[in-house]
Amino acid sequence: MAYNAPGIPSDGAVTAAKLAGAVQGVIPNITLAPTDNANGTGDVLITVKDAAGNALAGYYLLTVWLADNAFGSADNGEWGTLGSVAQSGIEIQDLGAGTWEIGLWLTKADGTLTIRATVDAARTVYIHACLGNGPVAQADVPITMGE
Repeated sequence: MAYNAPGIPSDGAVTAAKLAGAVQGVIPNITLAPTDNANGTGDVLITVKDAAGNALAGYYLLTVWLADNAFGSADNGEWGTLGSVAQSGIEIQDLGAGTWEIGLWLTKADGTLTIRATVDAARTVYIHACLGNGPVAQADVPITMGE
């Protein structure tokens, strides 16, 4: 008797498309889209998506931090701060104890969160986000001060 686990095709042929279809709603990931506001701030739209790249509605907890290099440790607040854009999600817990720019954030019901980095001088900052124990996603955010 042949046994097929849920999501495993009965014809035995596993393809990338079939595998993506089987795990699409089970393994969420995140994408980050940065924007320079040209006024000493930069925003990053974080979106929770399924394996096929479709946005997932729902509330998600994300760990988000600000660093001065890609995949670096959290900034100590010397040159920048993190906050959320109005009506775009909320910080549940400051994980840096008020010293490091890292926090636990809750998305809106549509699975998105917009984080705002504020800096003391024009620079490129790096915003990182992690959903659960998943891989870390990172966005470079070049921030200018404007005129």
